[in-house]
Amino acid sequence: MEKVVYVATRSADDAAPDAAAILTDAREVFAANRFRGVSVHLPRRDVEVERDRVRGTVLTQMSGGAAVPRLVAVVSLWVDCADDLLGAEQFLAGFSHEVSGYAVTEAVSRWWAGPDGPPTQGVNAVTLMRRNPAMTQDQFLRHWAQVHMPISLRYHPQWRYIRNAVVRTVVGDKERAPHAIAEEGFATPGDLIDPMKFYGVTDGTDETLAANKKIVFEDVPVFLDVSATATFVTEEHVIRSAWTPYAVCDVRERAAATS
Repeated sequence: MEKVVYVATRSADDAAPDAAAILTDAREVFAANRFRGVSVHLPRRDVEVERDRVRGTVLTQMSGGAAVPRLVAVVSLWVDCADDLLGAEQFLAGFSHEVSGYAVTEAVSRWWAGPDGPPTQGVNAVTLMRRNPAMTQDQFLRHWAQVHMPISLRYHPQWRYIRNAVVRTVVGDKERAPHAIAEEGFATPGDLIDPMKFYGVTDGTDETLAANKKIVFEDVPVFLDVSATATFVTEEHVIRSAWTPYAVCDVRERAAATS
């Protein structure tokens, strides 16, 4: 089974399409059984704006705030074969300025959920990652998995962390393709907005906040080209689940394990 991640964007000057209509149409377009799993991420610009107002982002602070396209949707499809997905591309092109798609290898590194399933009010940070040009793809993926991800999981309050290594470009300009796509889930918008929560400050002091930020900031440019990497805040709508995690850690077990 292959996972394909499509990214649909628009220019900042274009009006945002109707998110509800996109979701309704997606349920029809991807109703066929050949789509074993379907997930639609829609932008949460309200959370992005508030996050930027309160704390900014790691990438914008490091890259000088270079403009990035506005997200329309991120659609993930799990299929037996990604060779014939023209219908998906045509659907996305109908309400966006540019569509790109990538076959990826998916690694679910964290999946912490309660007995009733994933958080219902959560948001996600979806990052299109370009590696540091000084690194090979193997070096980049190894650093991400063995160095940066443990830092991220240590300091950021993610309930899930998914690594998608890009294998090939299905549609779009492969020269501008990300080398990987990260999906980080947060239980509430506040976990992403509040700097004390986002950087894992347990004692409430500015000194700890500065120290934790320093650790994160120092590692990011080691493996990422920050000027070409972009993060979008989204809300995920799962139309069809492709799989069930082998081991789901109850949030109560998580609390006991980390106390």
